Amino acid sequence: MLPDFPVLKQKLFHLLMLGAKLETLSHDPVLSSIGRTVMHEGNRPILVRHDGSIHDEGLTTATATFEIKIEEVENISLNDLFYKFCDTLNQIREQEAKMMFNGIKEVTESVGNVRNMKGEPFNMDVFFEMLEMIDIDFDQQGRPRLPTIVTGTELFNTIKPILERSESDPKYKQRFEEIINRKREEWRVRESNRKLVG
Repeated sequence: MLPDFPVLKQKLFHLLMLGAKLETLSHDPVLSSIGRTVMHEGNRPILVRHDGSIHDEGLTTATATFEIKIEEVENISLNDLFYKFCDTLNQIREQEAKMMFNGIKEVTESVGNVRNMKGEPFNMDVFFEMLEMIDIDFDQQGRPRLPTIVTGTELFNTIKPILERSESDPKYKQRFEEIINRKREEWRVRESNRKLVG
């Protein structure tokens, strides 16, 4: 009988998984910026918004297959194994991203936070209108935690220069500051009205 090293195998497995997670997340700036929480009990997450509305989304599953063929076992290196893990995790990440964006679409449409441009070009008025539609959180110093804009390459190449030009336009700077000041006050009221648990 061949010797077995369960503790060593478990440690190697955890190191392999950690490295693969870090590797795959480093290629996805959106998913890597989102916090993760382990759900220790219950059968679904329920979101209760500050306005009292409830979103009961249930659980969804992301799966992938990790396979090592018999003929590969003898010659597979740790490096090959690592990249097989990465490929498997990338399949799961792709599914998670699709689920996340579908969920965002569903929720924003249900509450009316969608701005259909109907073919019109992006401009700063549209950007400010979209900022007005969302809640913005702030850090302890009162700096806004602005949302991440996720878009395809073509639209990004259109939006980026418009946003950059607006930074030096006093009219747009003033409008942005007015919105942020209003959102800061809304956030302050939300935070002061939060129900504390304990």
